[in-house]
Amino acid sequence: MALTDRQIQILKYIIEEFIASARPVGSQILEDKYNIGVSPATIRNEMAVLTQENFLFQPHVSAGRVPTTQAMRFYVRNLINPNEDNVTAQEEVSLKTKLYPKRHDLNMMLDEAVDLLADQLKSIVVASSDEEEMNFSGLSYLFDYPEFMEIELARQVLSLLDEEKMFWDIFHLGKGDEPVITLIGEELGSQNLYGCGLVYTPLQISHHVSYVGVIGSYRMDYKQIIPRLRLLRRLILGLVQQPEN
Repeated sequence: MALTDRQIQILKYIIEEFIASARPVGSQILEDKYNIGVSPATIRNEMAVLTQENFLFQPHVSAGRVPTTQAMRFYVRNLINPNEDNVTAQEEVSLKTKLYPKRHDLNMMLDEAVDLLADQLKSIVVASSDEEEMNFSGLSYLFDYPEFMEIELARQVLSLLDEEKMFWDIFHLGKGDEPVITLIGEELGSQNLYGCGLVYTPLQISHHVSYVGVIGSYRMDYKQIIPRLRLLRRLILGLVQQPEN
């Protein structure tokens, strides 16, 4: 079933509320905060349809709705403008300035990029290449996401960071030639990671392949992460290919 424009609008609002709050979203929030232009009963009916179509689920009888991994994939691939770039010029200059002195050593540049992005995005950032072991930064931000208070989910992410080959295999799951690839829930290839998301960029430099990615809750802020990985990719590829003076 194809979603109507109104259902898509309501789904977008619910997803963005959920990304911001980590709490189930009820019809009252939508009515109070957004000018949808329909009655509360109509909003509830549309939410019921979205639930039937597996875009939303209700964690408790009295709770609002939570987006499914299917909804998050729909959001990333259909509701985020791929050309939208909310990175400030100051951020870009700062990142390039810190990467530039390391332009002759890709591994050092990746190490710097991981630390910078982790602090900027308040998330776990991972870099892996076929030349060296995986490295990561931002582990302390994991528990800023309330869903990782569920010990089993946190354990799965932490154990993944100890398994370089497993992470390398996940990086290879992405299809197509997109500069930034997003894998959400089931796409990560493990039932234990269904509550997670991974956004990453592949870097083909000479005969070597490297990856830089952000891993966290499937509720991560994709509108912030995707443009920053796109910028990082552009800067790194530009710096390593820059001719000597």
